[in-house]
Amino acid sequence: MRVTAIFIIVLMTSMTALSQGRRAEMREGLEARKVAFITEELSLTPEEAQAFWPVYNKHQDDLEQLRQKYPTPRSKTLSDLSDEEATAAIDNYLTREREKIMIKQSLVTDLDGVISDRKVAVLLGLEEAFKRRLLKAMNKRRGGDNR
Repeated sequence: MRVTAIFIIVLMTSMTALSQGRRAEMREGLEARKVAFITEELSLTPEEAQAFWPVYNKHQDDLEQLRQKYPTPRSKTLSDLSDEEATAAIDNYLTREREKIMIKQSLVTDLDGVISDRKVAVLLGLEEAFKRRLLKAMNKRRGGDNR
């Protein structure tokens, strides 16, 4: 009985670690694709890229900290919220959006002199363009709508 229990614990721990490893690999792969996408779309020179990526990565880290600070509630649970919880969720959403705008403003300021204003303007739309491209590719693989 003890051997079986130990085996199950080891198996579950291994499966969890494997799953986390796969997620980390997928995240790294997505990040590499995003870097290539942004570099290509902005037509960054090697000099621009060398100055651009540390600034961009710092702001991405700031956005990740913001996502962790104000997690988005699951849509399934939103309808189950009490009025007080809904008010708190709205406040968190608005605060997160304000802080997100401040981070984007900081990015624009920090990129001044690193890349041209035209490239900064293009960059501001690239996050959504990259997400749309990913969703389209995922949909295509699943045999879904190709819009």
